[in-house]
Amino acid sequence: MAATDAGANSARYDVVVTNLAGSVTSAVTEVTIADSWFVNLSARAWAGVGEDSIQQGFVLGLSHQSLLVRAVGPTLADFEAASVLSDLRLEVIRLSDRSTLAANDDWQDDEGPDLHEMTARLGAFALGEGSKDAADFVLTQTAGSYSIVSTGADAGTGIVLTEIYEEGQGSGRLVNLSTRARVRAGDRVLTGGFVNRVGGGI
Repeated sequence: MAATDAGANSARYDVVVTNLAGSVTSAVTEVTIADSWFVNLSARAWAGVGEDSIQQGFVLGLSHQSLLVRAVGPTLADFEAASVLSDLRLEVIRLSDRSTLAANDDWQDDEGPDLHEMTARLGAFALGEGSKDAADFVLTQTAGSYSIVSTGADAGTGIVLTEIYEEGQGSGRLVNLSTRARVRAGDRVLTGGFVNRVGGGI
């Protein structure tokens, strides 16, 4: 793929596809990126404990950022997902000093802000009442790299969805997502997701 500058926030792209028979080049397409930012990053994968835990890394471009982080297993059954992880624990780690900023096992046991209200405000789907999903509110103090480690609290295995929701007003705070997980076939593939918002605020 080749790109040429077309001005602020724009570029022209063409794609070259090559096989044993030769090469073919696509028509040129101009892509313009609007003023936008990530408001949600997620990953769905098969998880367990130890080496089978999901480690989701993310980078914040600004300090003092409010986040909702979740590790969802049991509630996924409401969306017809099979073989979900039945009991989850999550931990949020700042990578610069390996300090733990938040940890949760059973989201309704969290003593921070009202997670029902925050979930609705940020557009996240509701977690099941009394479920063994994990969720927590995190207020970061510095820009930099962070990691969410999601694992089976009861040494079980199953499908997990890990999520990060940003509560700010944009300016490119969530700028990177990486995920380390076991990758298998069928319904155990690794799937990444994101929500991008253009203009305005949450």
